[in-house]
Amino acid sequence: MLYILIAVLPSFSFAKKTDAQQVREMIEQVNDAWQKNHAPEARSFWDYAAYHTGNMEAYFLTGKEEYRKYSEAWAEYNQWMGAKSNNKSEWKYKYGVKDDYVLFGDYQVCFQTYADLYNIMPENYKIKRAREVMEYQMSTPRKDYWWWSDGLYMVMPVMTKMYKITHNHRYLKKLYEYLCTSDSIMYDEEEGLYYRDAKYVYPKHKSLNGKKDFWARGDGWVLAALAKVLKDLPEGYEHLSFFEDKFVRMAKAVACLQQPEGYWTRSMMDPEHAPGPETSGTAFFTYGMLWGINNGYLDKDEFMPVVEKAWKYLTKTALQKDWSVGYVQPIGEKAIPGQVVDAKSTANFGVGAFLLAACEYVRYLETNNNETRKYWTDMAYRMAAPVLSNMAKGELQKNMILEVSPNWDNRNKKVAYMETFGRLMAGIAPWLSLPDDDTAEGQQRKQLKEWALKSYANAVDPNSPDYLLWNGHGQALVDAAYIAESFLRAFDQLWKPLDQTTKERYIKEFKGLRRIDPPYTNWLLFSATIESFLAKIDAGQDTYRINSTFRKVEEWYVGDGWYADGQHFAFDYYSSYVFHPMYLESIHAIMESGVRTRFDYRKYYDRALMRAQRFAMILERFISPEGTFPVFGRSIPYRMATIQPLALIAWYNELPAGVSKAQVRCALTACMKRMFKSGNNFNEGGFLTIGFCGHQTGISNHYTNNGSLYMTTLAFLPLGLPASDPFWTDADQPWTSVKAWGEMEFPIDHRWGDTIRTWDLY
Repeated sequence: MLYILIAVLPSFSFAKKTDAQQVREMIEQVNDAWQKNHAPEARSFWDYAAYHTGNMEAYFLTGKEEYRKYSEAWAEYNQWMGAKSNNKSEWKYKYGVKDDYVLFGDYQVCFQTYADLYNIMPENYKIKRAREVMEYQMSTPRKDYWWWSDGLYMVMPVMTKMYKITHNHRYLKKLYEYLCTSDSIMYDEEEGLYYRDAKYVYPKHKSLNGKKDFWARGDGWVLAALAKVLKDLPEGYEHLSFFEDKFVRMAKAVACLQQPEGYWTRSMMDPEHAPGPETSGTAFFTYGMLWGINNGYLDKDEFMPVVEKAWKYLTKTALQKDWSVGYVQPIGEKAIPGQVVDAKSTANFGVGAFLLAACEYVRYLETNNNETRKYWTDMAYRMAAPVLSNMAKGELQKNMILEVSPNWDNRNKKVAYMETFGRLMAGIAPWLSLPDDDTAEGQQRKQLKEWALKSYANAVDPNSPDYLLWNGHGQALVDAAYIAESFLRAFDQLWKPLDQTTKERYIKEFKGLRRIDPPYTNWLLFSATIESFLAKIDAGQDTYRINSTFRKVEEWYVGDGWYADGQHFAFDYYSSYVFHPMYLESIHAIMESGVRTRFDYRKYYDRALMRAQRFAMILERFISPEGTFPVFGRSIPYRMATIQPLALIAWYNELPAGVSKAQVRCALTACMKRMFKSGNNFNEGGFLTIGFCGHQTGISNHYTNNGSLYMTTLAFLPLGLPASDPFWTDADQPWTSVKAWGEMEFPIDHRWGDTIRTWDLY
């Protein structure tokens, strides 16, 4: 009898399952029930397409192949199109359901799901129509395509998803222009909310009691859209703060209008206009707020009480015993007095909204209970703690158990301490950039950050026993660049808190390294990284060192994502250790600084990013089903640093199509566990040993010491993604070699080449 009760009740009150497990089961029950009763062969119009945005989110979270296949069957039924007219002269964008309304956003929301499916298995036919329609639309002079609030959900995420696939900046340019036009039509600047469209703007239109009439589902579309857009907007986008500020302000405005029972009424400011609960708007609001909390935009203490009340309504009132989602206002455009909305009122888009909210709630609940992330953080802490705990006290050089190569070239062994500190900090800087919290991981970060800031000060204090060897050798240029790179990767958390004296000391030491004439190899990028950092802090950069490096790096590019180390190609991992990360970061820093030269830095950056994406794809394919990768070339004791570009591109949220966050997480974790399982990678003091997989001194080069090997932390860059990010929460996925050797489908590989050309600006 107990089993029967559990099987039919959606409230999930049994004790042995975590809250997250209960919500995961709820997601599957709701979605399975919907798909069981609704064939995927349905139109590509907005209502079905909105459901599929939720279904794809459920697929990513659960890994349930039936969900992906359901959306793919829907896409194939609709020929991967929205409205199907091919006569551009008749394409319309106002309201209409016929095939000539190609530019109407309700027929474009399907492109979100097509883009998601393309990113899983990149085949051009999946996004061919999306590119044709959107790129035609962007070529027209009109800007009023999004004249109703729903349209912002329908199409804004299409723009950012297509940008990520194509890196065509017109998508971002038009995104901003179109939204500004929408704001001029229906945005209430005073309230921070949107009217459904121009017909409902106050005071021309009023609610039953003479108030402003903000429609809950309309504003739900917008808040959810802003979350989806922020998820995909690139760092450094010129209008990023515009979208961030709008999202935060709107979330605050929405939260204030929640009813005591947890839902939002259809007319948000006038509950009497159309009283009673409504699920679609409530679910979209819940999704948006949870995403904001999970990604650091919204304060947890302020917004979680709102979310918890909304979630209680969604699961205790809206969710029915047959796993249908009730109290969804039928298709319409406004809050209608007297309209019946009850437990039997369900709709495809309402289910999609519920799935979005539920998936984001799981990400929230699992933030502090992720075993894979715990493995990563514990390993990063194990590497970092012996270094930083000693250096913070000025005792690293006293206590570090130093090991050098058997064929050491007799340089001053004190170079090892700068190598240890600089390379370690470059690897863990993204992790330390996350906000403080009271979790076990948060305590690890807090402790490491405190030690790190003291260590940074000691590194440049001539009176400290741990003052690093900044003079007397060329190696200082190399590891000073890793220190500068750590500042670039966590500028607000690791550079800004330093006292003025320490900052001035770094500037002096960095500039003093101009005395070193680097060889024409990857060493040029060490100079460029330091000088680009000086440009970022407006400390007087040597622009010639930067630009001449960029020109040389371009000369050394040999194609398909690989760089030669100087004029001769060497088949090793220096494209991983130095070229891709430091080239990208140097361009980005000089671009951020606003320095104007002959270089079109934006185009250089875009091209370098595409090359890094290609190289990341190669690295992912290098990882065998057993969690190993090819061991070749010099400096192989750098261990996991060989995978740095893959980790970097994952941290940047710029993984190429066909390479998912989940498969990268699984592949990197497999490599780490394979490499570090024996414990022989650490000596009795807790410091790294020379070797690749264990203690293997015979593979060291003449310049190798165990400080060099802290470059292995460069594979830990994805720790800079919050614990709620899909990188950590999406269901496990097999990486490419697992698929290939396991007789599964996997993406075909194509010839790849540069598509971006650069010329001097003047």
